[in-house]
Amino acid sequence: MEMQRTEQVTAPEAAAESSRILAAVMDLGETMLAAGGEAGRVEDTISRVGLAYGFRKVDVFTITSCIFATIEDEAGNILTQTRRVRGISMDMEKVRMCNDLSRRLCEDPPRGEALRQEIEGLSETKTYGKPVTYLSYSLIAGMMAVFFGGDLRDMLAAAVAAPAARYVFLAGKQAGLQNLVVYFVDAFFAGLMIYLLVRLGLGHNYDKIAMGNIMLMIPGTGLTTAVRDMFNDDLITGLLGLSGALLQAVAIALGFVAAFTIFEH
Repeated sequence: MEMQRTEQVTAPEAAAESSRILAAVMDLGETMLAAGGEAGRVEDTISRVGLAYGFRKVDVFTITSCIFATIEDEAGNILTQTRRVRGISMDMEKVRMCNDLSRRLCEDPPRGEALRQEIEGLSETKTYGKPVTYLSYSLIAGMMAVFFGGDLRDMLAAAVAAPAARYVFLAGKQAGLQNLVVYFVDAFFAGLMIYLLVRLGLGHNYDKIAMGNIMLMIPGTGLTTAVRDMFNDDLITGLLGLSGALLQAVAIALGFVAAFTIFEH
């Protein structure tokens, strides 16, 4: 009788502990996916960490914006959790931090509050300040304008337009605009500004300056991740990522075309 009472008490506690661990591991996978990690990497990370915590079985399915995980713990409890991932951006430093943390968890898995603190530490990723970011955008846009055949004035015009366009992009994100709308508005604003700079005599070639700025907008990392997912047989995730990258490219192209058309007519 006493044994039955003990089992009745400990079984729910075991399920609750497994649920907390699974939630923390799902937080890790969500952070990795939101930072631009490919689906296969997220699935492998959740599976390895789950097994390190003693789960008998871990089944994970990940697509571009969702993670589904079902585990069976040592007590035979079967638990399922789902995460809807929004606002995906490219942060390779955070992906690296997630990889390092997953290795530490597999080698020496902490529990309770220690595990939660490890996961929350991922939000402390060091980022560059706005001055450095805007300066980097200016340098890259200017060099790309020269790479595509522009002269010194084109380089200066591209360097002036790039940080302003970046500011508009971040403002659109903070305003909560839909992703494709943000890319269209950003490209449209950049196109208008470049045209004005050319009219003022700071630049000579609209196309060369525009190309310098477009190279900062195109979703190159997202496209590469989508292709990698397809090579890893994650076809659904890869096709979704590829579709998103192509739609972003179309929105950027339409933004520049709209700006060019306004001034040409």
